[in-house]
Amino acid sequence: MLSERDVVRLTPAVSLWLERGVLPFAITFALSDDLPPDLRHPAGLVAYRLRELLPAPTPAPASPSGPPPPPNLPGDRPRPHPLQVCVRCDSISFRAAEPGLCNPCKREEKDAA
Repeated sequence: MLSERDVVRLTPAVSLWLERGVLPFAITFALSDDLPPDLRHPAGLVAYRLRELLPAPTPAPASPSGPPPPPNLPGDRPRPHPLQVCVRCDSISFRAAEPGLCNPCKREEKDAA
């Protein structure tokens, strides 16, 4: 058992673990696994484990479209547009500068109009 004072003192360290993407059950496991049978200072052990077992920060997720392509160098052929997935049928890939409709869906839409 931890006192309310200990919980208040340890909360920022637990928050740091959560900010690093560690799930609550994993924190509980890291803090309570293999406890010594004669534990006298549970808050001290929890503080130690929170400090010493802190996972490394995870890298920031890449943007959905990924990093921008490098610029064309003089004499390079133009780069093709990135592959896109049709926003309507979600099954046909096509090259375009922006997401949108594939050619079959564009024809369907045009025929329906």
